[in-house]
Amino acid sequence: MESRSFTIFYPIKKFYLTPEKVYYLLWIIFGITAISIAVFDKENSAVSRFWAAYFIVLLAIHIVFLLTRSKRYVVLKGRLDGKIVFYENRIAINGESIYLDEIEGLDFVFNDYKDKPIEVDYSKESDLLYDIKAKRLQGVDNCVEIILTSGKKVVCLFQRHYPNEKYFMADIFRAYYRQGKIGAGLAMELLGLENEGELKAV
Repeated sequence: MESRSFTIFYPIKKFYLTPEKVYYLLWIIFGITAISIAVFDKENSAVSRFWAAYFIVLLAIHIVFLLTRSKRYVVLKGRLDGKIVFYENRIAINGESIYLDEIEGLDFVFNDYKDKPIEVDYSKESDLLYDIKAKRLQGVDNCVEIILTSGKKVVCLFQRHYPNEKYFMADIFRAYYRQGKIGAGLAMELLGLENEGELKAV
């Protein structure tokens, strides 16, 4: 029987120290120090030279961030662990199966895939010169919501590696639709159909 597996993503809410945040902190330190020197220590040329060099280093880091932003990944705010496997008659989460007759309904969201680029608007000066954030996504903004006949709801986030990966699950989605686990609108979206006439042939 055809199946499709994905790595489960568990989001973790905490403070993440990213390279960009460290860089912004260095700028704050520079700004506070520069003001202090201008007000209290104007005559100290050695200190002024040090902070001039510090400023040049910050500019160099800024340029490196701009040049590498399209290749850097956004921080993974959580952990990847375990597997969710979709079968035509069940869904297995870390080895525990939920069969379709236990399921009232399913909802899928496919927003993201590994390496998906965040577009930079080069027509905007703010994006062109100042936006140093990483522009590669981790592929974890995807989920399935399982509503059980008992009323319990199970939500599972997972990582996707390819943009067309959901189309490899076409037979699975057809099985879910035939058994009334997903609605017509969602089935059309998941199967890439344009009208309900095509859905009747599923």
